[in-house]
This record gives sequence, C-alpha cells and structure tokens, in this order.
Amino acid sequence: MLKTLKGDLIKLAIKGHFDVIVHGCNCKNLMNAGIARTIRENFPEAYEADTEIHKSVMWGNEYLILGQISTAFIEKRNDMVNDLTVVNAYTQFYPGPDATYIAVRDSFELIAKKIPKTSRIGIPFIGCGIGGLEWDRVEYHLNHVMKNHDVTVIEFDGA
Repeated sequence: MLKTLKGDLIKLAIKGHFDVIVHGCNCKNLMNAGIARTIRENFPEAYEADTEIHKSVMWGNEYLILGQISTAFIEKRNDMVNDLTVVNAYTQFYPGPDATYIAVRDSFELIAKKIPKTSRIGIPFIGCGIGGLEWDRVEYHLNHVMKNHDVTVIEFDGA
C-alpha cells in the first residue's frame, strides 16, 4: 500500500527519508522543467545517466527508451544523510503533456524488478504535472505493480 506525504521530494531525499527517488522524464534528453529540472540541478548524476541512455540509441530512435528507466547512484555528500539512487523513468516521448499510462506502467515494472523491496522509495505524482496524466489512473498502476515495495508518494507543498 502506498503512503502519501506532503513536502518536497528533493529536500526529503537529502534529509535521508528515501533510498531511491523516481521521477518522470521525456525521451529527448531534456530535464528542463518540473521536478526533472530540480533533480538535474541537485543531482547532476541523474542527468548524466539520462545522457548515457540516449547515447545507447541512434538519433531518431528515442522511442526505444519510452517505458524504460535509467539510474544514477548519488554517493553521500556533506548535505546528504545517506546515499541515494535516482531513477529516471521514461514516461513520455516529448516534453509537455505527452506522458502515457503504458510507459508509466512499464517503468514501474522495471523499477519493481530492479529496486530491492527493502528500499524506501519516494515518488512525486509522476506524469500528472507537465505530463498531463490523471493521478487516479497512475496510482492504480503504482498500487498494482509496486504493491510489495515501500513507496511514499510526495504531494509537493513548496515548503
């Protein structure tokens, strides 16, 4: 079962509330808006992982990334309580309102396979801001696929 918490996913991650954070990305190697931008600014390793997955496909074939994930391990720094893994979930092809429920589900399935069940996972309302999806449908997939994982959904409150 999912837990919900109001707050700032990035600040909570830095304070050690999570071992893993997940956010939605487009398939164009752009992390310039929304939480992706904040993650790029705070954890440049996540953008490097995004860039590396794009190097693995030929230009014009970025659609192969849709529904996939890339990960970045962030080693504990002075401002962080513990190590952190950032998961870039490729939930939309283009920037803007282009997220799809299938890509979200596929990303969740990969996360469920690759992230240990003992990890504390923090996730925003993935795909529901700029991506344009409805939370109740995303939540259905999250509950179904990640039911055996410790997942906290963060409702951003700007504090």
